[in-house]
Amino acid sequence: MPQRPKPLDDSASLEAWFGVELRNWRVQRGLTQDRLGEMAQVSGDLIGKIEKAQRRCPDAIVARLDEVLSAGGALIRLWRRVQAENSASPADADNTSSARSVVVHPASSPGGQRRHPAWEGNALQRFFERWDLLMRRREFISAGGMSALGLLAVDTGAWTEPPISEDAVRLRAQMTNHYRQLDNMLGSASVFRQAQEHHRQLVSWQRGADVFERGMLSSLVADSGSLMAWLHTDQAQYGEAALCYRQAAEASAEAGDIGMYAYLLSRMARILNECGLPNEALTFADTAELAAKDRVHPAIRSWLALTRAFAHASLGDDVACRRDIDRAAELLETPWDSEPPACIRFYDAAHLHKWTGYALIHLASHNPSHWRGARTALDESLGSWSSQLVRGTAEISAAYASVHIAHRDIEEAARWAARAYDVALRTASPRNLGRVKDVIAKLKPYARTRAVRDLNERLASGSRR
Repeated sequence: MPQRPKPLDDSASLEAWFGVELRNWRVQRGLTQDRLGEMAQVSGDLIGKIEKAQRRCPDAIVARLDEVLSAGGALIRLWRRVQAENSASPADADNTSSARSVVVHPASSPGGQRRHPAWEGNALQRFFERWDLLMRRREFISAGGMSALGLLAVDTGAWTEPPISEDAVRLRAQMTNHYRQLDNMLGSASVFRQAQEHHRQLVSWQRGADVFERGMLSSLVADSGSLMAWLHTDQAQYGEAALCYRQAAEASAEAGDIGMYAYLLSRMARILNECGLPNEALTFADTAELAAKDRVHPAIRSWLALTRAFAHASLGDDVACRRDIDRAAELLETPWDSEPPACIRFYDAAHLHKWTGYALIHLASHNPSHWRGARTALDESLGSWSSQLVRGTAEISAAYASVHIAHRDIEEAARWAARAYDVALRTASPRNLGRVKDVIAKLKPYARTRAVRDLNERLASGSRR
């Protein structure tokens, strides 16, 4: 049985930490030292010595190791710190000795402004470390599937980064937004591969940029990473989604974009709720709200309040949930001198009512009196729902079916479940098909009714109208 490596303390060199991190990635991938060496075109003996910090890792193979382990740049970033530590003067030693994570500290905000208070000192580093540990927890991996162990390799093939210019950056930002709009109309499957390649190219572009251009490109990576995370979410690939949100949050911090950073944390909170981890979800939601405060667009702050409402609802906290919902509604009506960031432009009163309905449905599992409020909120949402947001119709229809079940209106519940199924099937959304499955389970006691029999037959045939 292989000997378990001794834990490192804060006095260990970054090179030793690199060895431990390399071993962690190798073990997660189920690779032996010899197999990893073969894939990276070095000897297994060298891999073993690097892991034990008995031999320095050659600079030339770090990127190769990162690629074959699909580490998403984690090993490259940590190795840059190793290089910085080795070249640091004695006066700098204390600064590098505490930098034991793979997180890159964000640059100052554009224009030389002081770093955001949420990123002062080691606060950001510590938060990202907690995020990384959370994604390795057994409960999260189990809830998110084995995909939670997989990272997105950055493999751009023969693609060559274009010269960096304002026009190129603007066009790339527009591409991200176009993919986002197509997802809303046609579903995540329709744009997944194109958006993924787009994101990979942006990451490659960012990595090759100098320090003066990197902040601008980091904003692009954060936005496209947010989109990719959502596309993974809609495909029920919660592990990959969590990783994308993690990488995008790091990019937003590097760009000095506190609004995007807070938004991405709130999105991760939604993932945690999906995976049955409401306490962790509330931690992320609280962290996002604390970071944003009054510094970002009211639409983002409204969304953050609604995220906290949903987390509180999952925990059965009626008072906190209602307070957050009221706050979200108030913020959404707050005037602002600029339009919302692209990532949040989908958010409007219809979405506010939709998520209010979802939160009240969760509260209703603790207190049935909330079913009436849930129905009212969903009625409001359906009344103003945009016809362009086709995919979202499935989720809201499934929620509406649950409300009808609670009111014992089984015929209507079956009708709304069928509608949710049609849209989920048409937009190829495993996440929404899962919502339909949950509704079908609630309808099981009514399996002998004509409406439910017809619905079950329709689902069994795999057809849609």
